[in-house]
Amino acid sequence: EYEYRLLLAPGWQFSAAGTLARHRYDFDRRIEGGETIVRGRDIDTAPRQIHRASMSWQSGPRWTGELELQHVGPYYADASNLARYPGHTLLHLRAAWSPVPALRATLRVTNLADRAFADRADFAQGDWRYFPGRGRSAFLELEYRRVER
Repeated sequence: EYEYRLLLAPGWQFSAAGTLARHRYDFDRRIEGGETIVRGRDIDTAPRQIHRASMSWQSGPRWTGELELQHVGPYYADASNLARYPGHTLLHLRAAWSPVPALRATLRVTNLADRAFADRADFAQGDWRYFPGRGRSAFLELEYRRVER
């Protein structure tokens, strides 16, 4: 696992985080549906790589923004390691405005490029099963904080 932050200039920050891991079966077994788990093969639906990188910006106490790149690497979708989901890369945007310390409005746009992707994909009994991720979506959050004086 790693995490990295770099202050590029006043108000500008680059950050990255992620994991590189290989999850493998530690046993052999024939399972329902005709699949066979073999010791040493990758565990299904466990990507080896998950990464996040972002560029954030802050202009005084009122405005902040962030552009985030999120990557999920390819993974096997079945226990036999025959079917493979290619992974996906998404782009997200966040912007916030705080006109006074007690109020904050945040706009989040997820999947900015409107890419088709699976939150999870698996292959069982000879067929794919996808849990589709949400297309481009926008969320507006209004926050009120009680400020102690």
